[in-house]
Amino acid sequence: MLLTAIGLLLAAAPDTILVSPAWLAARLGDPRVVVVHAGDRDDFATGHVPSARVVDVMALHSHEGEGLPPATGMAAALSRAGVANDSRVIVYGDGMWAAIAYVALESLGLGSQSSILDGGLAAWRAAGHAVSTESAGPLAAGLVPRPAGDVVVDAGWVAARLAAPGVRLLDARTPDEYAGAARESLPRTGHLPGATLLEWTAVTDRQSGRFHPADRLRQLFAEAGVSPGDTVVSYCTVGMRASQLYLAARILGHPARIYAGSMADWSRRPSLPLVTGARPR
Repeated sequence: MLLTAIGLLLAAAPDTILVSPAWLAARLGDPRVVVVHAGDRDDFATGHVPSARVVDVMALHSHEGEGLPPATGMAAALSRAGVANDSRVIVYGDGMWAAIAYVALESLGLGSQSSILDGGLAAWRAAGHAVSTESAGPLAAGLVPRPAGDVVVDAGWVAARLAAPGVRLLDARTPDEYAGAARESLPRTGHLPGATLLEWTAVTDRQSGRFHPADRLRQLFAEAGVSPGDTVVSYCTVGMRASQLYLAARILGHPARIYAGSMADWSRRPSLPLVTGARPR
């Protein structure tokens, strides 16, 4: 009975996709709690949450418009950071890095037991918690991927739903990229038909890095044309910035998908439509 209660307390409910520094500090001693620093080793070496292990986000994203890396490779990278199938995973990282790691965890079937430290290391420090410069060696936690089929979508899935009711495409790029005024080194520019612009930086507070409260996120999503219950599909250039909108959609309880190939994939398929201009059409 006690173990069951502990398991329920550790599970990631919808309202704990984001956790606070206080929440994490109270649980750091639990052996099931695994803290993942999503970033690079240089940043990690200057200070990190005690007991955290670093994961290079490039091991969790192809960044070439090819979707996500193979599940076995992502699982191996997370396993070396101590993530096992029964872990309660807390991720933090600057900017979009934590969201990229969260998408990877969801795609591997660990979404219900994974959360983001809201505000990352800056929030941890601001709350008065100590940081560590000690680096623990890699582990082999033996994470076995159980891929979830409802996280990442491809060009065919998106193309079949461009005008589907209840599906809202969100473009996470800049206004110039959305309008087609920025080349981005892509074969074609513009945005997907029907997609609305919601720049990835808009969902977090510029100073603290924390996600806006749910009421503000709902307002931003409504302004982007998202209705309650809509399936939100996010994309950008290579699927990295789109991770932040995917996470915001999940925080609000929307069914969410990420087109990981994004514009790098879509723009090299001449049969797929693109439109230009500052307004969705």
